[in-house]
Amino acid sequence: MLNLEYLEHFLITTKYMSFTVAAEKLFMNQSTLSRQISALEEECRAALFDRTGRMLRLTDAGLKLQEEGAALLSLQGQVVNSVRAVASLASSKLNIYTVPGYFPSLDCIYERMYRLYPNIELSVYHLKMMELSASLSNDTADFGITYETHFQKDPQFVIQPLETEPFVVICSPDHPFSARNEAVTFEECLHETILFGADFPLFLKGKISSDFFKYPACPESTLESLRYLVLMNAGIIILPSGSANSCLPGLSRVPIRDQDLRHRVVLIYKRDKSLSTACQLFLNEVKNYLLEQEP
Repeated sequence: MLNLEYLEHFLITTKYMSFTVAAEKLFMNQSTLSRQISALEEECRAALFDRTGRMLRLTDAGLKLQEEGAALLSLQGQVVNSVRAVASLASSKLNIYTVPGYFPSLDCIYERMYRLYPNIELSVYHLKMMELSASLSNDTADFGITYETHFQKDPQFVIQPLETEPFVVICSPDHPFSARNEAVTFEECLHETILFGADFPLFLKGKISSDFFKYPACPESTLESLRYLVLMNAGIIILPSGSANSCLPGLSRVPIRDQDLRHRVVLIYKRDKSLSTACQLFLNEVKNYLLEQEP
């Protein structure tokens, strides 16, 4: 079996076509280099250099080893780099912070990452919007996923749209909306008391006049108190479908018919962040996912 170190020294010798110069470049004795070349010749069972003249020349066998040996060392470098990359990914972990909700895009991207790169650990945490922004700023989070209207645009962050969600009405099972078993219009919703609170910010800002919320219902309500109010038919909640499907069990969800009432889900990451290999692979799968969604 060829000694790769001897092979590398042989290639350096062919570069200078001088044992003396090659030995100097390798910081070794000429006699040691000669023994290594002899060992290669013994392994190949062929002379590699023609030493009969004043000038050192390669034999046909030497020319062949020069060509194939360079390719072999190049392949060795690729193998080593691939192994190092796998070792690096084996210890990789991505922290993805999201606001509460179910996002089909994240589910698909997560599945792709798990299938293609099982050594990368993806950890998903649910946080409130203010906590998410702080985690992105201090690099605790690699990526954030939230609703576009919840994130104040900042030049230090990249904002990548992922999907759009329709809105739904959350109401009591015995509410007239639930009994109709069909989509409702946004105009119909405005005739109801729309609840929101500390756990659920008002998603409809900019879509409803400020006069409508002159006396907002329970702005400091918690999740449980909102659920109780809905069960008592004291009002309804309007949420993007992803958030609606992840909370408030036991309540009805009725689609809103208006097509222009949609909420954009975005991926956010720090613009000047030094992206690891795992981060780059994640962004690549985001790109592939979005390409598949194009009509």
